[in-house]
Amino acid sequence: MIALPYLEKYPDFKSNLTYLDDDALIKIESALSFATKAHAGQLRLSGDEYITHPVEVSNILAELRMDYKCISAGLLHDVVEDTAYESDDIRKYFDKEIASMVDGLTKIEQMPAKSRKENQAENFLKMIMAMCSDIRVLLIKLADRLHNMRTLSHANNEQKIRTSQETLDIYAPLARRLGMNEIASELEEIGFKTRYPLRYKTLKSAIQQVEKKHRITLEKITQKIESALNARDIAYDYVRSRKKHVFSLYQKMKKKKLSFNEITDMYAIRACVKKTDDCYTVLGIIHCLFRPMPQKFKDYIAIPKSNGYQSLHTILFGPSGGFIEAQVRSVEMDRFANLGIAAHYLYKSNDKNINARQQKAQQWLNKLLVMQKKISNSLEFIEHLKIDLCPDKVYVFTPEGDIIELPAGATVLDFAYAIHTSIGDHCVLAKINQQICPLSTVLHHGQTVSVVTKPDSSPDQSWLHFVVTSKAKHAIRHYFRDQRKEDLIQLGWRIVNKACYVRGVEMPKVEKHILEKVAQRLIGRPLQDALEAIALGNDSASAFAELLQQECQSIYLDAPKLSPKNDKMSPLVITGHENLAINYGSCCCPIPGDAIMGVIVPGEGISIHRKKCSHLKSIRESTDCQTMDVEWGDAIRQSFSAQLELYALNQKGTLATVATTVAKDNVNISDVSIVSRDDNTACVNLTLVISDRNQLSRIVRRLRRERCILHIKRVIKE
Repeated sequence: MIALPYLEKYPDFKSNLTYLDDDALIKIESALSFATKAHAGQLRLSGDEYITHPVEVSNILAELRMDYKCISAGLLHDVVEDTAYESDDIRKYFDKEIASMVDGLTKIEQMPAKSRKENQAENFLKMIMAMCSDIRVLLIKLADRLHNMRTLSHANNEQKIRTSQETLDIYAPLARRLGMNEIASELEEIGFKTRYPLRYKTLKSAIQQVEKKHRITLEKITQKIESALNARDIAYDYVRSRKKHVFSLYQKMKKKKLSFNEITDMYAIRACVKKTDDCYTVLGIIHCLFRPMPQKFKDYIAIPKSNGYQSLHTILFGPSGGFIEAQVRSVEMDRFANLGIAAHYLYKSNDKNINARQQKAQQWLNKLLVMQKKISNSLEFIEHLKIDLCPDKVYVFTPEGDIIELPAGATVLDFAYAIHTSIGDHCVLAKINQQICPLSTVLHHGQTVSVVTKPDSSPDQSWLHFVVTSKAKHAIRHYFRDQRKEDLIQLGWRIVNKACYVRGVEMPKVEKHILEKVAQRLIGRPLQDALEAIALGNDSASAFAELLQQECQSIYLDAPKLSPKNDKMSPLVITGHENLAINYGSCCCPIPGDAIMGVIVPGEGISIHRKKCSHLKSIRESTDCQTMDVEWGDAIRQSFSAQLELYALNQKGTLATVATTVAKDNVNISDVSIVSRDDNTACVNLTLVISDRNQLSRIVRRLRRERCILHIKRVIKE
């Protein structure tokens, strides 16, 4: 009998470790001894010795039957963060594997320049990245969060709310995503009860009332199914009823806008059979005993959920007239439904032994790694992760019959991006079951979807309003970030070229290495970064031109010069090709033909305003912004918004007359609102998509000829 004095102090923990051999227990004893000494003198908010927390965390891991290294890391997970020991000490006394897990769970030191939310996101991102290489990191973190939630009553109110919301937003969905439903349910229950105590109390009471009413009915259904299985000699583990968790019920009511009485699956009968092959047989038996509700059958065995969950679900008409959900699964499926990826010892498996569920989990982890590499902002990564944790899925087919899994609410465009980013970027047309449909069409189970692409097409910013998958959102944002960078570089070149012209330097003739040298002198970065910074107003074009002039004169005896026409930089010509490099002030909505002025806002770039815009005065008085002369080019192929305010007779056909008149110039009305002034007149506000001021003038002249129009003016906030 080996001596384990530290483990003897925690009999429940020790009894849960009986599945491990003596060598493993000795190593866990060593980790417990180290952690006890490291946390000596530290107390929790409850007043208990701090060591009780890592012991309880490791006890949860032992209940999941994790290996000794995972349990040891659980005992040591707060040592580096909360004591004088470093990661090197863990590596020295234990091994690299345990030290790596502890390091993945250790928070990054607070950065004063960053907000609390940003620091929190950075720490979570670090943990996620560690999880991608070793899933045990997340299992320890979930066990840590579970024990913290169990003892949350000792925290202050602000901390309770913050921790509960974070648990409901991130940690419970993560547990669900990996199929760990028992842990997820407990996290949700405590989090919901703490975050929304009144809602929890109300729903809990309602469930208890219904439970009293249906208890006898559920017992009768259970007994009837058991008798039928025994009569057919079908081996089963159990047949029992289960009620829906409070938070799960609340989510369903909120998402589908249902009342409490409209929930059809508040209670379920679950049959767990010994063999997978018997699942469909048992489902048939249940359908013979109780009439099933049409179109309410879900086969998660043939098509498992994204977290690997498998079961057969059906809705039955109960003997008392109500609806009862029935679930049929095998023992293996039941174990996985409760423990998820922890039930399969992913950390022990090599590539040859990884099953389908483990492959799904690993594919998701790999996807997170790819996402992290493309997204440098930790807050944006967390937002993408929240989207990706959505558990509700739809399954659609490609024309070749491949199944594509998407979150509920996904559109045709999400489908295109799920196939490949380039297909999404160049998508122009889609078909659902051979019927042409908009790219924003929401998909449903079983549909066959095909898309048509064109090489010269590109994403539209409006796409961000209806795509729901993180991959689609990221791809669209990534495209516009790259496009805007290119547009800014080209605009920066034009601005600098004009500044150089004033100083007599012909920039296009200067060798590239000289331009790069000047950029390094100006901002310490490459030329493209310097041009982008100048277009954004973060650096001065004049300063670049001055440095370039000095550099040219120091290299060439006869520096390339032009004879400048005057000592003032000529206006920047708006060509319409600036795309995302400039924006147009929403306060005055300038259109070609208006007298305009450019405003350089540091970090945002050039904003175009009408010279009569009332905002220009306040902008000019600002020390952070500077103005520059700009003018419209001769032929701008771009659409602009213009607003008109019409006072019209309040009679039938007025709006139709306005729409017909506007349509004569092939102009689109993007928005319209009508407010009645009295019984006879109304105010009509139109937002038109036009090309220039001449087109707007033509429309105004046509509208004035209509008898129903009393007065018309262009809306500008001047």
